[in-house]
Amino acid sequence: SLGLEGLGLCDFRLLNGVGTVEERRDGVVDGEMHQEMLDAMATIGFDSETIASLLRLITAILHCGNITFTATHQSDANGMSDACTMDKTQSSLAAARLLGVQLEDLEYALTYRAIRAGNEVVY
Repeated sequence: SLGLEGLGLCDFRLLNGVGTVEERRDGVVDGEMHQEMLDAMATIGFDSETIASLLRLITAILHCGNITFTATHQSDANGMSDACTMDKTQSSLAAARLLGVQLEDLEYALTYRAIRAGNEVVY
């Protein structure tokens, strides 16, 4: 399951911005083109597992757009620093599942950073 049950275009932040859900200027109806796109992928040699993987990735990206975060304050060697935690929501759970990672690993990837300057790494 892609975790799309009961959800529509307007439920995804990445799709409900100005000019993204309304009728397209070129008149194309994306929903009608979906099967044509899947058929074209098969025609050019994509196997069913590759197509399923691409659909999982696209759906994971849509769910990632809905992930929310809570600001926190942490102390470090230099005093206090701003940080955040990822909220455990249906979108964060779905994104982690679709990406094949643990929820904690997704949170770490989205909330921690490392900057490399020469041979030095700053977290």
